[in-house]
Amino acid sequence: MGFFSTTELASTFKKPLYASHRSYKYVKLENGLRTLLISDPECRATAAAVCVGAGSHSDLDELPGLAHFCEHMLFMGTNEFPNPSDFWTKLTSMGGNTNAYTMGDYTCVHFEVSMFDTLVGEELGLNYLMKNFSSFFRKPMFVETYMNMEVKSIDDEHQGNIVNDEKILYHGLRLLSSEEHPFHRFGTGTKATLSSKSTREYMIEYYENNFVSENMVLVLICPLSSNQLQKLAVTNFASIPKSEGLSQKSSSKKRRSKTGSRRFITTSIPSSISRDVTSKIFPTEVTGRLLHIKSEKASNVRLFLPIYNFENSFYESVWCSLLGDESLGSLCDYLKRVKKCVSSMYVYTQRLSKENKILVVDLEILKIFNLNSLIQTIWSFIDQILDPTLTDLTTVLHEYSRVFEYQAYFSTSDRSTVMDEAANYALSLMENRVQDLEYLVTGDSFIFHGDIQHFSIKTREVFNMSSLNVIILCNDANWDWSLNNLSKDPYYHFQYAITNLNYARTKESIPRFFILKQNPFIAMTHNGLDYQLNSSHYTMPYALEANNLVPNLIDFSMYHEIWHSQCSSFNVVTSFQICFSSIPNKPSSLVAIEIIVEYIGEHLRTSFYQAELALFSWGIFSNLVTTPSLTFEIRGPINGFLYFLKEFIVRVKNLILTFNLDYKKFVAMKLQLRQNYDDLQHGETNTTVVAVSMMALEQDIASIEERLEAIELLETSNLVHICDLILKDYKYAGILVTGGDKQFAAEVCKVINILTSHERIYLTKSMFNFTSSVTLRNGRNYDLMLENSSSEDPTDVIYYYIQLCPRQDERRIVAKFLAYHMNQTVRHQLRTRRQLGYLILSGIRINKSTIGLYILLNSASYNCSKILLEIEQALFEWEMQVLTMTNDQFQELYELFMKKQDREKPDTLPSNISAATKPTKQSDNYTAQKQHSANFESIMTKNYDFGRYEDFNYANNTDFKLEDVVNLFRERISIKSTQRATLSILVSSKKGKMKRNLEANKKIVQSLLSDRGYQLTSLQLTSLLHESNNNVSIVIQKLRNLGYKISTKQGHRLHKVLWTIKNFKENNLIKLERMQQICVARYGKAYQTNQVVLPHLRVRNVDEIHTEAKFINQNKHVSRSQGIYDHENEDTYDLNSLM
Repeated sequence: MGFFSTTELASTFKKPLYASHRSYKYVKLENGLRTLLISDPECRATAAAVCVGAGSHSDLDELPGLAHFCEHMLFMGTNEFPNPSDFWTKLTSMGGNTNAYTMGDYTCVHFEVSMFDTLVGEELGLNYLMKNFSSFFRKPMFVETYMNMEVKSIDDEHQGNIVNDEKILYHGLRLLSSEEHPFHRFGTGTKATLSSKSTREYMIEYYENNFVSENMVLVLICPLSSNQLQKLAVTNFASIPKSEGLSQKSSSKKRRSKTGSRRFITTSIPSSISRDVTSKIFPTEVTGRLLHIKSEKASNVRLFLPIYNFENSFYESVWCSLLGDESLGSLCDYLKRVKKCVSSMYVYTQRLSKENKILVVDLEILKIFNLNSLIQTIWSFIDQILDPTLTDLTTVLHEYSRVFEYQAYFSTSDRSTVMDEAANYALSLMENRVQDLEYLVTGDSFIFHGDIQHFSIKTREVFNMSSLNVIILCNDANWDWSLNNLSKDPYYHFQYAITNLNYARTKESIPRFFILKQNPFIAMTHNGLDYQLNSSHYTMPYALEANNLVPNLIDFSMYHEIWHSQCSSFNVVTSFQICFSSIPNKPSSLVAIEIIVEYIGEHLRTSFYQAELALFSWGIFSNLVTTPSLTFEIRGPINGFLYFLKEFIVRVKNLILTFNLDYKKFVAMKLQLRQNYDDLQHGETNTTVVAVSMMALEQDIASIEERLEAIELLETSNLVHICDLILKDYKYAGILVTGGDKQFAAEVCKVINILTSHERIYLTKSMFNFTSSVTLRNGRNYDLMLENSSSEDPTDVIYYYIQLCPRQDERRIVAKFLAYHMNQTVRHQLRTRRQLGYLILSGIRINKSTIGLYILLNSASYNCSKILLEIEQALFEWEMQVLTMTNDQFQELYELFMKKQDREKPDTLPSNISAATKPTKQSDNYTAQKQHSANFESIMTKNYDFGRYEDFNYANNTDFKLEDVVNLFRERISIKSTQRATLSILVSSKKGKMKRNLEANKKIVQSLLSDRGYQLTSLQLTSLLHESNNNVSIVIQKLRNLGYKISTKQGHRLHKVLWTIKNFKENNLIKLERMQQICVARYGKAYQTNQVVLPHLRVRNVDEIHTEAKFINQNKHVSRSQGIYDHENEDTYDLNSLM
């Protein structure tokens, strides 16, 4: 199989502006593997994605979750690379990342890596990874030992899903769907569903039937040329067997498999493939129904309409845009602002399987919500759209076509997710999303052929009220009726009922709604856009100039700083923060500013929704980094940016100047803010621990309790007073403009001055306080325990933080190196070898003025005490690796680390929480520009550590040696150190674990009884277990005493689960013992045991931590700004002196 054996399928593509320098080539390899090659000279990473045309719809009825389990096992060793951790270890050492997902009809596996010249042995690292990755699709080993371990991860993943509202709603779709379609089945899998002895043999059969080259799509994105990419594809992927090679693969399977009965497998397979995946998921007999799912906290309603065997992305985009428009007078505005029955509305289409999509309307509902009224309002709007006397549909559709074409050409790409981009292309090609491959890159949602009548007919067909289904996820208390005869879902454990929808019209009068006819923020005509797109298939011979995103200080005083990053992007992003001298830093001020931001944001969403369609976005942050403060971020195309910015700034100022909040709305906002705080305190546990860590590690962040108390005392007069101070008070403004030249930045700042008044000359001096981080007391291992009150969530969570050094400390580069090394070693130990949980993240934590390391771990199998012990044992093993590392080993790691600098893995928590904070209020299309956000955070925190001004130069550093790493490790990280400082935030889910164990034990007892023909009710089983302290053995003994003849021998056989972890010896055990002996010889007897030296100190709240802490003064920013400004302008100054 060679380079010239490939067949070109397409090479001419219309491209958006950002991709004008890219070249695209779509080919078919000799083995039939369709491959998209994307050569991008600007791309900083290489990504590969393979989409396989099989997923959970191919599961056996007896083994739900098999396809998902197979996806996990692809990573656990192949014939060519049998080490299950080899791919992940090599990939992470090269600054890469990987992920995979399983859908109904498809499985997608993808990775990206940012280093190209790294060696693995004597082989180029990229070639090694490609060879390893491609072996996933030739001969995975499916080793039973690793299957036993990995099924725990499947189960932990599902335990996280059962408390996720979005996953619950998706499962609700399954409950309402036709039982004849495989979509109806549960697809994730659990340890219970995957407990068959024959799981491995079923998995091999599934793999060999579906993982063949003709049933796959490969996408490669890389800075290499198209020819080099094609060679890379041929070399590594052309050997994936075709379907005719099935017999050969089957013979190899017989060699691998110790289980035998082929007859048993073939008799079981038809139960999955006999179902027609192309049939209707929601035929007429399962529509017009309502599913009510009981939930204590959620208030969600989902309306959905089936779209069967129809592909027209323009129609779908128009339907979603019309219903989702938030402009003043729109349907959405009416429901939110006038009717006050919903707080949010999101409209989209979703593909569920081949030929099957749904149009979804997701709503977060308020107490006065009425389902009949909502349905009547939406269908009245559809009537208005299609009524020729009310709507000029020709004008509307042509305008949406112009808007969509503008978006297709001027849209931007987030280069940090190159592997996700590759996966999206692979899925798009597998699903045949576009009719003409020429539109693969831009999409074809703007193509409208002018047939108004066809659009009307299809709209009536889709919006057929008899096809409507509704899912309600909320508490009974939100409704004026109650449900009886509730069922319990066996996988998600929620209670639910399915009834007929029984829609009845109301007598209310429905107004005419706003419908877009002309977008004022888009100046280009259809013809102009057509010309640009028709010319876009040419590839620019040279990439655009490299961006220099290090900001330059162009002006400063005691009251402002103006920074500018010049780049060649066609987009501009500007951020500015306003701090106040007279608004006190206390909880009442903070909650007042939050409500003011909510007020401003609600008005801006209706005022500038059309600007969102023109790709302008905005976000407003309340009290970000500096408290109290207002922060704004505006982003959009450079053409028209100043016009939009001025409209935006003037609108914001007028809203503050004329602030008028009626009392009912004020009370509603206070209730919503209280609910937000309650969600933060008692909601999703990972969000909670990160929020608590911010309160513990940063200075002067008011507690949730203090904020709740301040809300109770807040009055509208307080808000008016704050608004007055915002406009009239002495203000400090920090501004960063990324994009355009220096003159453009000056024009931007002049517009911003309308609100900030930073050009004003103050005659008196005012002080602005910029708070710092908390420096934990040395010699402390703080434990802060929180309780998860949810009985539905069995997952314990630990956020483990190790304090390292100040942010301005020269050792920060060593800290980053240790974070890099920890991510390869400790995380792998906890996730793969110790099997503590599915979600395990680690990395560096950058606070306002300090740096540390973190580990975030979720486990449904173990409690907090066990997790904490395992983390510290993993740290001890890591320490032995570091302390016994040779200079050659260190040098190899050092070189890899230096190549991956500033390339954060997408599957970690943000290293800088402040820079990644989401706006309090934002446009729907808001996305953060990571580098800009990081630079702006550096300005706000007065660190100015965005590269050029760092005292410690990475590239020229000669002092960063193994000795520095060992010294910092032994002082700050080692469990043997008396100077270390750690904070563990532990969330205990006792209620959830007790409930899960109870349900599991009920199933065991029920199965034992069923074997003998006995039957007990669920309530009887629950009572028995409660009386026996949830001990199955005691229950069995009690039942025997009552005369039940129960055999536990058979029960144990039936319930011998696949997920039991075997106590097998690892190959590196001897190596660990040898390293420990070396550590004892070098550093003393303390290393003879793995005991932690410092005891753990349990604290009740963050105040106990702060009482012992220290704080760093951050108020010398003016002198630092002067030094930076002088440094930047010294060349200009010398030239002027000479002249």
